[in-house]
Amino acid sequence: MKNVLLLCMSAIKEEGIKENQYVYTLSDGKKQDEVWGFVTNEAPMRYVMKMVFPNKLDRIVIICSNEVSNRKIEISKCNESGKEVGTQRRDSFQEKIQKLFLGKKEFKLLDYYKKLVELETEDYDYVPEYKEIPISDNPEDTEVAEAVINAVNNVMEFPDKDNDIHLYIDYNGGPRYVAFMQVVLAQFLKTRNVQLEQIITMNFGNKQNGKVPLQNLLSIFDSTNLIGSINEYINYGRIKGLKEYFKKAQNKEINKLLDVMEEFSNNLQLCRTSSIMESAGALLEEFETFINKAELEEQSKKDNTYTQLFRYVIRDIQKEFQPLLNKDIAEIIGWCIEKQYIQQALTFCSECLPQYLWDTGLYKAKDEEYKDVLQVIDDVDNKTNGRENPSKELKKAIDEKRKYFSKEEKYAYKWFVQYLPFCFQDDKYLIILSEIKELPNMPEKYKADVKKMSAQIEKKQYLKSCMKKTESEKYDKANENASNNAAKVMWHYENGRVQSKVTEQNKEALEEIIYIYFFMKGQRNAANHADGKKNGFEYADICEVLTYLVKKLKMQNEKRKG
Repeated sequence: MKNVLLLCMSAIKEEGIKENQYVYTLSDGKKQDEVWGFVTNEAPMRYVMKMVFPNKLDRIVIICSNEVSNRKIEISKCNESGKEVGTQRRDSFQEKIQKLFLGKKEFKLLDYYKKLVELETEDYDYVPEYKEIPISDNPEDTEVAEAVINAVNNVMEFPDKDNDIHLYIDYNGGPRYVAFMQVVLAQFLKTRNVQLEQIITMNFGNKQNGKVPLQNLLSIFDSTNLIGSINEYINYGRIKGLKEYFKKAQNKEINKLLDVMEEFSNNLQLCRTSSIMESAGALLEEFETFINKAELEEQSKKDNTYTQLFRYVIRDIQKEFQPLLNKDIAEIIGWCIEKQYIQQALTFCSECLPQYLWDTGLYKAKDEEYKDVLQVIDDVDNKTNGRENPSKELKKAIDEKRKYFSKEEKYAYKWFVQYLPFCFQDDKYLIILSEIKELPNMPEKYKADVKKMSAQIEKKQYLKSCMKKTESEKYDKANENASNNAAKVMWHYENGRVQSKVTEQNKEALEEIIYIYFFMKGQRNAANHADGKKNGFEYADICEVLTYLVKKLKMQNEKRKG
């Protein structure tokens, strides 16, 4: 482990330099200790040495302007008197300098600082290594950048390649641009796994019994990370930054909410649509519980910076995720497009649109048909029990079917995608148990009707204007497949198998939504296959079609509610 102190050496005026007493709170948060110092960078150095003990301060990196490095200070002009503290008399600055620079008439501030360091460490049998970073008095932007790079290298690079580095920043000296440079440096060093321990400042405006508080501003400067962490979660669903930032709050309620947010974002990353819908309910509940409690409680003065900031930003996070929490598929797909979660948008479209059409009453099985499904499962179970040796696999399949289809949201997808488009082919009854239940006979007019409807839909070229970059051959194939499946599903609508709130005037709009669904379902499957075949559409075209779908869904919502 290496402990490093980074500072900017502050210029001084010879006249009127007084020694100040500084107070700081120990790590237990209760007890206090003190240090003394004349010049700006003196007390923080002593403070850091006490903080790292029994370890040593391995290196001090000093950013120093030309003026401070080269200027010689006349000892005779350092004429402030000493003072009595209790029963002891403390030296004046001049007396201190004279003892350190015997027989000299002038000194450099950097030399004074190093002698102080040596005095502090002589009892510990070590002297820190010094690294000086020169910078001009009025630097250009390029010089500041060079100084930052130079400082980074000197904070990190040790001969023994030790990469466990703990950094302390003395934030008190030098011009404002250097102070800002130190903050930028600290943020950059985090990418190199440097642990920023403290950013130390002196609060002269808030003296306690004449003593100047030394304060750690790390929580304040960490707030610059908060913005990035919020954006990371909102835009990319990644919560690592937020959890890392707010773990310092040491607040159980915050940690609980962050855990629920993490589960939600993990499901989002993995495109687990059903889990997303389930965790969205839990997340909304946790949001409301936390926010309501925060509004009722008067913020305690004991709350640390992190807790107060969390209470402030959590409303913004909830607002950004509200489209997902509302569970409206049009809003969800639109949100995914906005955040460039295109794989997630395709998955929501593919897996959740049938349920959306069912829930909104736009396209739903008649009640008697749904009830019949559950009855068929019971009938199959009874027949299976009548066998001499029913297989465990078949019994398990029956139990799973009953559990699966006991919820309408499970049945909606299977019915819409796996049954209706195929229910008049010579296959088994795909939804229930293919081993037993046979399909009904195909009506004579079904094939002819579907073929005619498919050709009519294909000619409408619903998405031709959206597909600007994808090869025409791919579009034509997708158009043919989507038209065929949409025709099969719409045939059931025309022949009374479906209950729907869609009026005759809006029938074509429903047809278009169903067509787009099957059109994009193929793209979701193509996006999931890493076989190297370029079967998918161009990214821009997929976004365009999904955006068009959202527009159509919202229009139907307005008509249905109106």
